[in-house]
Amino acid sequence: MQLFRNLKMGHKIVGLILIMAIFLGAVGFAGYYYTAKMSLSMDHLYTNNLLAVKWLNETRVYTRTVEALTISVLNPANLDTTRKKSDLADSKDYMSKADAAFNNYKQSRLSLQEQDIIPRFEIELKTYKEERQKALGLAEAGKKEDAYIYFVFDAKPHLDRLNKMLSQLADLNAQQAEAARRQGKTDAANAARFLIVVSLIAILLSLSLGIAFSRFTAKRLSLVANMLTEIARGNINPPELHIRANDEIGQIGRDLNSMTKSLRSLIRQVADSSDQVAASAEELTAGAGQSAKAANQVASSITDVAAGSEKQLRAVDSASHIINQITQSMERIAVNTQQVEGLSNKTASLASNGQSSVDTAVKQMQHIQTVVNDSANVVTQLGDRSKEIGTIVDTIANIAGQTDLLALNAAIEAARAGEQGRGFAVVAEEVRKLAEQSQNAAKQIADLIHEIQTDTEKAVTAMSKGTHEANVGKEVVDQAGISFNEIAALIEEIARQLQEISQEFQQVVAGHQQIAASMQNVETICRETADETQVVSASTQEQSAAMEQIATSSRNLTNLAEHLQSAIRQFHL
Repeated sequence: MQLFRNLKMGHKIVGLILIMAIFLGAVGFAGYYYTAKMSLSMDHLYTNNLLAVKWLNETRVYTRTVEALTISVLNPANLDTTRKKSDLADSKDYMSKADAAFNNYKQSRLSLQEQDIIPRFEIELKTYKEERQKALGLAEAGKKEDAYIYFVFDAKPHLDRLNKMLSQLADLNAQQAEAARRQGKTDAANAARFLIVVSLIAILLSLSLGIAFSRFTAKRLSLVANMLTEIARGNINPPELHIRANDEIGQIGRDLNSMTKSLRSLIRQVADSSDQVAASAEELTAGAGQSAKAANQVASSITDVAAGSEKQLRAVDSASHIINQITQSMERIAVNTQQVEGLSNKTASLASNGQSSVDTAVKQMQHIQTVVNDSANVVTQLGDRSKEIGTIVDTIANIAGQTDLLALNAAIEAARAGEQGRGFAVVAEEVRKLAEQSQNAAKQIADLIHEIQTDTEKAVTAMSKGTHEANVGKEVVDQAGISFNEIAALIEEIARQLQEISQEFQQVVAGHQQIAASMQNVETICRETADETQVVSASTQEQSAAMEQIATSSRNLTNLAEHLQSAIRQFHL
């Protein structure tokens, strides 16, 4: 504390500015750090999880589509050659799309579990393609029923395992997305707590230091001002100032104590001299009617008076010099006060710059909120596309149901035909089985679409929470901006008070200038007194002829002494 007292006023104000600048930098760095971390988390969530789920779902849809088209090609009941060629070409196209989607997924950042599943997936995919191609080869050779049975029992199990692995990979990405969401929520909570704590500490510490500095400075300046007021009123024996500090105010206090001591000594000397002058003047007046012998005594007394006047003149010169020094010191105080006022204005400017930094942080939070909203819109569009695929699957299921009904009707008609319709009944039974399998496949695809929609809704919920956390971050930075506005207002109030102090010092300087003018008047009176004593001394040499003139001069001297004593009585020793 004593070290703070001994610092210069400029160093104290610079210290307060540095403390506020440190807290401002801490708030700005925290906002930047957590904003960058949240942005990186969102990029990671989109690139490594959402896109991965999209590519996996596309792979599942394409492989299931290839399965449906292959069944259509291998179906013995399908006699439309043109449609078979079209379905075969479409199945090749969808298989290429499935490969492309899975290759995109492999290009993403994969976990160890995903890296462990992918080799087995590729083996199953390769086996499925080979078995499917064998089934197609049997169909081209005219063995349609064998081709269909081979595909169902040899190729389709590999496809089922492929889809199971795709579901596992999608679940892993969903778990990673959930972990990223929880981490983002934790980071946002940490950022909010840190910004709130740092802002509160900055506000409380700034207010405490500002109020303490203001009270500390104002109290000491009030003591100095009170002492100067007492001196201006003529009380040159006020209580001494006890300011234990080596700054400008402490130096002023010590100079004022020294000045009052010098003034008291000077006034005592002037009072003593004026008393002597008054006594000598009375004796001179009383002895004006005496003889020449008395005139010699008067001459001796006048000589003493002349010597006292010279001492008085020297004392007045010394007092005038001291008062001039005091006036110069007060002018330096006024200059220092103006410098303090300028530093306060610079402090207000720095607080304004801090507000600009907080405004920049608010704009960055708004940008983050826009990015999160865009990501939520992309996920919503993904859910809409999943609904469209569900509608297509429902259409396939309806067609399979109608095919089943037609197969049942064909079996009934074959039964009516008797022995001639038995072969047709077998075909109708196979068609019915194919229709049932198509319905089961459509149901499985519908379940997968439902899972995709569920995952998409979870992603939308996570993005909504991310938007909420971004809004919370924006509100925290807005609150920091309000706090810095309050700090700037407090600094402006300090600058206003310092300006008032500067005006008070100007008035004190003006008062000291009046005191200096009064001391010059006293000096003039003393010089006149010395001149009069010389006139009286010359008159005593003329002996009795000049006694009347001596009496007149002694009366003038008495009046001057009374004026001098009256002026001295204005000072309270």
